[in-house]
Amino acid sequence: YLPGPQPLAILLDGPFPEASFVEAEEGRSALELTGIAPRENGSLLLIGSSEMFKNEHIATPGFQHRQLLLNAIAQMAYGQELATLQARSPTPRGFAFQSVQAKSLWRSLVVGLGPLLFLGYALYRRVRSI
Repeated sequence: YLPGPQPLAILLDGPFPEASFVEAEEGRSALELTGIAPRENGSLLLIGSSEMFKNEHIATPGFQHRQLLLNAIAQMAYGQELATLQARSPTPRGFAFQSVQAKSLWRSLVVGLGPLLFLGYALYRRVRSI
């Protein structure tokens, strides 16, 4: 185990050698280096866990795993300027869904609380004056 918190993702820049998948024994694929390091630099984004991108977690409310994946792809494909535009996620319009019971409760409080306070104050004044 590594001590302390570790980064979730790391972006590596530099020359990377060419690699390809080849058939190994027993029909398994293996990654093999096929060439020397190119002269141009490339970028490699390593994400420490794929658990957040599984179907049951990617759309979890409040965590935006899908947006992280889209932003990472946009950063690698488009560059910083266009990735900034991609990072803006649309905000939901309107109000959150309220149940019928919650709507009824709030409606009765808003409509009934004013007259109840008024009647309570009138009763208080009447009892006090007697």
